[in-house]
Amino acid sequence: MKHRKTSKASAALGALLLAGCASVDVPSSGSMQSTYTPMATPLGITVQPVDSFAVNGVSMLRFRNTYAYADAEGMTLYARENDCGENCGEDWLAYIAPSDAAAQGRWSVTTRSDGQRQWALDGKPLYRYDGDEAVGQTKGDDANDSPWQAALFEPAAHIELPASMHVAEVPDAVGQALFNEENRVLYAYTGDIARETPQCGAIPCRWIPVAAPQLAVPVGEFTIVIRPDQTRQWAYQGRPLFTYSGDYESGYAAGLGVDQKMDVAVLIEYFMPSNAMLQRTPGQGFVLADENGMTLYRRDTWAFQQGGHGIRRGVPPRPQVGRQIGTSMEGCDAECQSVWHPFAASDDAQASGFWQIATREDGTRQWVYKGYALYTYAGDQRPGDLRGTDHYDFFISLDPEKETKYPAPTFGMGALAWLYAFP
Repeated sequence: MKHRKTSKASAALGALLLAGCASVDVPSSGSMQSTYTPMATPLGITVQPVDSFAVNGVSMLRFRNTYAYADAEGMTLYARENDCGENCGEDWLAYIAPSDAAAQGRWSVTTRSDGQRQWALDGKPLYRYDGDEAVGQTKGDDANDSPWQAALFEPAAHIELPASMHVAEVPDAVGQALFNEENRVLYAYTGDIARETPQCGAIPCRWIPVAAPQLAVPVGEFTIVIRPDQTRQWAYQGRPLFTYSGDYESGYAAGLGVDQKMDVAVLIEYFMPSNAMLQRTPGQGFVLADENGMTLYRRDTWAFQQGGHGIRRGVPPRPQVGRQIGTSMEGCDAECQSVWHPFAASDDAQASGFWQIATREDGTRQWVYKGYALYTYAGDQRPGDLRGTDHYDFFISLDPEKETKYPAPTFGMGALAWLYAFP
């Protein structure tokens, strides 16, 4: 079963929720209010892991496991409380927005005194620092006691939430979504709870309403609906919220596709190319796929002591390693490409979010996800096949004191491995 593609930023703004009342009645018709889900990044803005070891004068711990907004090439973007305009100095380069750029969510476009349009986040214009030399560096953050700070990736910042909820990433839903206090994914229902009950089909399961306390009041885009049994239930953008009994592990959304009127309550969507999608696979859940549902793969390094390749999302991507392998002959030469086909990006495609574009040696463009160039495998015959995963090219050093030639640094035995790409 193919998973839905994520909606793009062209989705129309939904009607505003009712405000100022403690609760609303369940709508009499099956249609709920239309919704609007902002994108985490506009075109031309990417997300990169911060290299904590490259921060000048700042504790390495500050940026560990942290992502920052970056330009299309992956160079960190910065902001400051008081914009300096044209007086920022030659080291600070305004990040110019294209002529067709439009405001969305936390993103806006400001017009400079010279007439150029500049991207802004939460109203603060964005700049690149000329002192950064590689992707992930944040040398401009607090450099020379300046007021500059890296624009950290916090897509759900400033969203008003009920006290019992929080926001976190749900890869299967390609975005940041709602969780309850027990760290379970929340789902939003487009059906009419006055007349119907969410379905499970042949799967034994339960859809459990997210109860609202008796004294709870609406918060931001969260309202309260009264169920037929007169209990109170939280709703987001007019859609009643539920948990799914089949979600046995936090962060996974097994309820996707169980009822076509039920979807993960996504607050912020991630970008996905128009020729990419998520594909459900046997045993491994959703993986990245091309527009025909054929699995996408990444080329990664492997050391003998590593494990987890057979476990769902067992080997997390390491963007620095992906960039090291790149699209070079070492990554996949001409013979390799007869079996592993580069996942092409069109001439007008633009980088955004975790997706970038690499230009290959022959001039063609290839999609890159979280630092890794993506490929399809000629041996896959139908959507959901994973025949290309766990293919290895081994590099063995007979000298236990000597590193293998590639990939380095690995002592003893290392390899290049083909792994399926997951969201």
